[in-house]
Amino acid sequence: MVIAAAFIVYGIFDGEINAVLSKATALCRECVGIG
Repeated sequence: MVIAAAFIVYGIFDGEINAVLSKATALCRECVGIG
């Protein structure tokens, strides 16, 4: 049970990190003028 909860929390944080990184790269592209 504890392991399952840990994996769920890890998945949430992993997804958040990916979302933040994708937003950051999109902003960088807009600043440079590529996107």
